[in-house]
Amino acid sequence: MIRAAIYVKGAWAELRNAPEGTLEGCLTVAHPNPWTSRAYREKRWDGQIRLFRGLKFPAGLTPRVVEHLREIGKDVFVSGFVEKHAHDWSRIKANYLPPVGRFEKLWPHQLEAVHAALPARCGIIKAPTGSGKTEMIAVIARALFEEFEWNTLILVPKKGLMHQTVERLQAYYQDDLKVGWMGDSERVDGDVIVATAQTMQGWKPRRVGKRMRPADPRLREIVKTFQVIIGDECHRASSDTWFDLFMSSGAHRRYGFSATPLKDSELSDYKLIGATGPLLYSCETAKLIEAGLAAQPKIAMVMSDGASGPDITKKVMRVAREATIERRLNKGQRVRSPKKVKPDAKELYRAAYRTGLVENDHHNSAVIRAVQWLVDNKRKPLVLCRFKPHWEALRERLEDTGIPFLAVWGASDKGDRDLAKKSYGEGKTRVVLATTIWDEGEDIPGVDAIVLAEGVKSMTNALQRIGRGMRRDTKDVWVVDFVPTAHATLRNHAAARAESYEQEGYEIALVEHWPEPDTFDFGDDLLPFKRWERAVS
Repeated sequence: MIRAAIYVKGAWAELRNAPEGTLEGCLTVAHPNPWTSRAYREKRWDGQIRLFRGLKFPAGLTPRVVEHLREIGKDVFVSGFVEKHAHDWSRIKANYLPPVGRFEKLWPHQLEAVHAALPARCGIIKAPTGSGKTEMIAVIARALFEEFEWNTLILVPKKGLMHQTVERLQAYYQDDLKVGWMGDSERVDGDVIVATAQTMQGWKPRRVGKRMRPADPRLREIVKTFQVIIGDECHRASSDTWFDLFMSSGAHRRYGFSATPLKDSELSDYKLIGATGPLLYSCETAKLIEAGLAAQPKIAMVMSDGASGPDITKKVMRVAREATIERRLNKGQRVRSPKKVKPDAKELYRAAYRTGLVENDHHNSAVIRAVQWLVDNKRKPLVLCRFKPHWEALRERLEDTGIPFLAVWGASDKGDRDLAKKSYGEGKTRVVLATTIWDEGEDIPGVDAIVLAEGVKSMTNALQRIGRGMRRDTKDVWVVDFVPTAHATLRNHAAARAESYEQEGYEIALVEHWPEPDTFDFGDDLLPFKRWERAVS
């Protein structure tokens, strides 16, 4: 029998001594929402995504391919997936970085994660909020520079996280390494560069509107020549932008860090592993809480018609149908029978989201009432929503309450965001309303209460949001989530979030009674946090 062989070089691996089609059985994944594709609806596509080109595939999926080959009775030889020569990393000890802020020395789990990563060519570190991802990244980048003089590109999703990471790395590296950054209309070179994925898209020619924008030579040089690439909040690596950057990189080492890797669809998980490698180390939230290194989330899920209002199923169908008709007319298509138009799943969700959350007086009144109750009980609620129309609606309602608050969103400049963080952290501001700009990665001090003003579909995003309050500067964090009983789709998403919370070991209490918007009796028992043990039992 001819022995199959896998040769790994950079981001890609090649299978040899095997027939075409061998990879079909292990690297073909069903698209989670194929019906959104016209090709699928017209039966021109089977709804499957093939994560290979002939016999080439993302190198991170090598263990999956090896497992498949052995299952079908093939012996296989692998070259290049693991380091040939062992290096001594014993010098990486708890005092490897100088003390900065709350990190006087590396915590045990940080050392374990670093020692799992440094001998490996690729892999994922699961590191919950508050576990010190930045410190682990700082150690890996510095150690690889000292050992091999390798430069590191650190990808982050947002400009706020970029500035935060740069400041922390500069404090740790002092004059040993130069820290650069690319993003927020700024470009500074360095031995280690922190960059937003949006800025790094410019490494190759791309269409912006109706014009082609040429490749940026320096960005291309960074992508192709930096020997290490690290994705912070690496669950983003399944997106086309992140996946393309990782798979185009010439890096010898590729790592991913996230509190919530491998949480979404099978396709997302395969793409993430393909880009960054398999799971190397997992730091579990429960252990951090037990060790006093993270706050304990206590989640009250409000499931009441009083907080959600009457059923909106028919209204959602009407709104979705009108949007579908408008979209077709804008494309020049004829609509002969408007009442027979069937909106697709995506249009129905948009309509449910808009009608059941953004424009729902019952829901928005419940959100503000929860904020008022938390403030009355000496907590500092961080109110999170997704889109600007909802942010504006909640801002107007907060203004009517007279409660002092600050509001930030995607277009807020760095000065306003930093001011909001500082004022909130010092307790001068009791309430902050924010959009997705504060969803993930941002180090926000002193969060002891979170109000999730809308239910997100993505379980990853839901857990990331709660992570804003899990840093150890508070004992526990009170979280208010809403189950929109007015529509089945939104209700199902809430049920999925609750399941994710339970899997993470978070405590949940159900709130089944909620006053109507026109009543003013807040009551000491509106939310169950002050009688928590009884509520969760």
